[in-house]
Amino acid sequence: MTHNHNVSIHWFRLDCLRLHDNPALFESLNSQIVKFVFILDPLSFKSCRRGPSAPVWQFLLESLKDLDCKLHKSPYNSRLCVFKGEPTVILPKLIRCWKATKLTFQASQSSYEALKYDKIISNIAMANGASIECHYSHTLFSPEALRGVFGDNIASSFKEFVKTVSFLEPSLPALQPSPCQTAPLSTEVQSSESSKSDAPDEVPIPSLEDLGFTDEEISRLCTWIGGETEALSKLFSYCCE
Repeated sequence: MTHNHNVSIHWFRLDCLRLHDNPALFESLNSQIVKFVFILDPLSFKSCRRGPSAPVWQFLLESLKDLDCKLHKSPYNSRLCVFKGEPTVILPKLIRCWKATKLTFQASQSSYEALKYDKIISNIAMANGASIECHYSHTLFSPEALRGVFGDNIASSFKEFVKTVSFLEPSLPALQPSPCQTAPLSTEVQSSESSKSDAPDEVPIPSLEDLGFTDEEISRLCTWIGGETEALSKLFSYCCE
């Protein structure tokens, strides 16, 4: 892997809070300096009483804490920078503040509107001087690759599907990079005074109390634990049974 002194920002999104099987994250590690970012939508705070329940929030917050803990270790030697705001506002400010030359993130696969939002983010980043690397990581093959192979003729059986895609390259790396695969990363970024004044403020990972949940609601939480560490533990345990 070739390294340069450019600064990359990897934007962790809600449905990709992991280090394994994350090709966009892998792409960011081509840079010597990488900043890892998660952005909390302020609407989530205002509408948590009408939005996700306490167990859902608990799972998310535990996932963020687990991710931050893993980023502190080699080869990342970093941390998760959390911001509160709209990504279309926060990301260009971070690009300017950190003089980032690349933004990486997981591409959306959920809806046409989500794809349009990805395009907006990409255009904003490029307008601020950063290149874009977004990759699919929900599926083994990218939707574009499958459309290129099948067109309007969808496979009628799994056997036919497997035969048709046998020559395609999977879009995911096998695992997360190991310490021997990537050089130690630096988190030191020199910012100008003008860019510092425009920089958004970091926020701590909130608690359920910060989100307005009551002691009674918190006391009824389930025992499911969020985070990649717990997920991998359950996966390995299941596969070994």
